[in-house]
Amino acid sequence: MQLSNTFGRVIGIIGGTLGAIAAIPSIGGNYPWWSRGVFTLCVYVVHGIVVYGPTRGRSTRPEPRTPTRRHVTPPPSDLPLEVAQ
Repeated sequence: MQLSNTFGRVIGIIGGTLGAIAAIPSIGGNYPWWSRGVFTLCVYVVHGIVVYGPTRGRSTRPEPRTPTRRHVTPPPSDLPLEVAQ
């Protein structure tokens, strides 16, 4: 399982890097803002893969909170506890 995760990360980094490199020469073309957007998206994806990679054995979820006891007020004494039929 770890091998496939690493393999996917490597392919993602290579693909994002090649996409960013391919977008750089297109900035001077007909659609410069589109090329800048593609470049920014590729850099963002590579950053996300590198920084937020595998967690190496620890869980990313926080520990569940233990329920706290809440003070329950008893019903007023003037109300009947059982309903008479």
